[in-house]
Amino acid sequence: MNLKQVTFTGADNETKPEELYALSEKYPKIEWGILWYPKKMGTSRYPSEKWICNFVDEKPDYVKSALHVCGNDALGFAYHLLNDTLLGDLMVQVDRVQLNFSVTTREQVLNLLTPERYNFLYAVRRYGAYYPEKYVIIQAKPQNHRLVTLIDEEPFIEFLFDESGGKGKEISHIHQPLSKESNGYAGGLNPKNVIAKLKAIEEVVSGGDVWIDMETGVRTEEKFDLSKVESVMSQVSDIYGMGGMKL
Repeated sequence: MNLKQVTFTGADNETKPEELYALSEKYPKIEWGILWYPKKMGTSRYPSEKWICNFVDEKPDYVKSALHVCGNDALGFAYHLLNDTLLGDLMVQVDRVQLNFSVTTREQVLNLLTPERYNFLYAVRRYGAYYPEKYVIIQAKPQNHRLVTLIDEEPFIEFLFDESGGKGKEISHIHQPLSKESNGYAGGLNPKNVIAKLKAIEEVVSGGDVWIDMETGVRTEEKFDLSKVESVMSQVSDIYGMGGMKL
């Protein structure tokens, strides 16, 4: 198993982008997960539109980033990508896009995939074909089971197993990877348990790439805590090294 990267989600207006850039230079395997949710922008974990635009526009090439799109904008991924909206422009400037939605019913799945609408799979394939090595992340949670079973062979989609949803609930079950080369794991990860949880993941995932994502576990009194980010990366680097981070 190869640990591809470590994603830290939840930087907000209280976070200085230049400090994120500096940590990325020190630890190249960091990916910054930036939450996009218009109705919460400017609050804890959810940076303003201006902050996001500045972060994306000014970040050096070595900084890895993912835009975690929530709510109706996640369901409207195809619309934004194909119509060159501000969100569409941002999505092509980051390395990955994570769509935080729940598609629970057959009707919702069909609405997402219906060719007469802005077709989701067409947009995903266009995203991957036009922008090599970019991926769309879908949460492999029970609510999305219908959709996941239809798209698990798509080459430009990666799956994240997340029992927590940003609430700090610790991983209780390590899921077998889907039929993809890369799978993500999240849920209650923090500086105190990250190594133990990586070992647990290793017992289940024998090959391919994985990444881990943490949000609540790197906050102190609801503030994004870069000292905790550095603690995680220091531990991972000390044990696994930075040359590919082989587990």
